[in-house]
Amino acid sequence: MAAKAHRSFSKLMSVNSRFLSRKSEGQNVAVKVPMQNNVASKDRVVAFYGRAASQARSHQIQSAASSPQLPVPQKEENQVPDFTHLYEDRGLNPLIAEFNEKAHDWLVTHDVHTQMGPEGWKEFKSGRTPYLVGEVYHDVDRKDFLWCAKFIAWISCLDDFCDKLEIWSDMNKTIGLILETQKVILWFCSEDPRLLRNLEMVFDCIPTDQRDDVFSAFADSLAYARTSSRAGLMSLDLQPLASALRELLIEYCERLPYDCNVRMAQYIQNYALTIVTETKSRLSAEYHTSVAEFTDFRTRSIGVQPLIGLTDLFIDSRRWPQIPKDVFVDTNVQALVDASCRAVAWDNDMSSFSKEVQERGDRFNVIFIIMEECGCSQIEAMNRAKEMFQNEINEFETRVANLKVEPQYQNAVAEYVRICRLIILGIPRWHRKSQRYQKEDHYLR
Repeated sequence: MAAKAHRSFSKLMSVNSRFLSRKSEGQNVAVKVPMQNNVASKDRVVAFYGRAASQARSHQIQSAASSPQLPVPQKEENQVPDFTHLYEDRGLNPLIAEFNEKAHDWLVTHDVHTQMGPEGWKEFKSGRTPYLVGEVYHDVDRKDFLWCAKFIAWISCLDDFCDKLEIWSDMNKTIGLILETQKVILWFCSEDPRLLRNLEMVFDCIPTDQRDDVFSAFADSLAYARTSSRAGLMSLDLQPLASALRELLIEYCERLPYDCNVRMAQYIQNYALTIVTETKSRLSAEYHTSVAEFTDFRTRSIGVQPLIGLTDLFIDSRRWPQIPKDVFVDTNVQALVDASCRAVAWDNDMSSFSKEVQERGDRFNVIFIIMEECGCSQIEAMNRAKEMFQNEINEFETRVANLKVEPQYQNAVAEYVRICRLIILGIPRWHRKSQRYQKEDHYLR
């Protein structure tokens, strides 16, 4: 970055530091907890698939002796491999048809349909994204379930909107939207300086001659919003998508402990920053060339982290003690989240290959990367991705078996395990039904 821009970023960090000594209202103090009492028995453990668990993370792919060029697939090659799940299939939450419409109507109240444009809004609605939460969340409070439907609808809209390369012709406006979402997040989580430091890569996208002005405007706006309490946050003039996020996070963050807020803020930020990274790669035609380097990016870009974070809502509704930070960052607990994200990512890429890669030319897909890296056919790449999916279930269940927590947190951790299993089962089921990835909407049948 230019020296002037660095000074501005330092100024922005100093604005943040004034708030680091202020204790957030309702913040819980994290406590170190000795690990004991295995909670694997709190939920049913399923049989492993694929290679042994010790190999699950390797994702080693043997090269095949065939052309590295993307072949024209035969009809049967487009079939996604079948999976045999031993997780309990709860079916579709009966509230979802009603809440799908409510989520769409809620976005309209924030004028998101105007920001998306007529064609973009029509395409978004046809994907019926809120049905995803209907495949996953059962036995949850009605109010919580509606919040989940709104949240996944918002995530999908942000993804759809930013996925159109033409909107990046006005880089400042698009980056402005990303920064507005981060401004909302930082208002709630001002005591985590990492959230602000992570934005440097976003500021780097702004033309050098305009960067300093954007820094200053962002810092001044954020400082005003914080010093004016909630009224300052509400007074911010935001684009429709950022305005909708503000409403969602007011309900979420004012209800839950600070540790939960920071987790969700990090998950949303991870997702937003991967949108920027992916777009920069598309604009510069620089793509991932190996599964190994693609894996970490895909873990964050799939958008599953925030969906797992919603578990904190359900824990709160049940009046169970929330998982404190020191327990949550335990290697095994965090690995549950990561394995769930990767499993869904690999299934997503199998399900979306025909529509997104073959029809639209999108290269951010593990099937395409396997074919290019190994020089194999689409069928071989699909089968290898299926094995990767099953290996993530191995990894997940191995971590569950190793979970040990204090008795007072066992219910909360078990709820995370339960939701992760439902995500691994439910989202792939949604992939195979939604018009977002299929040529037909099977929910209409």
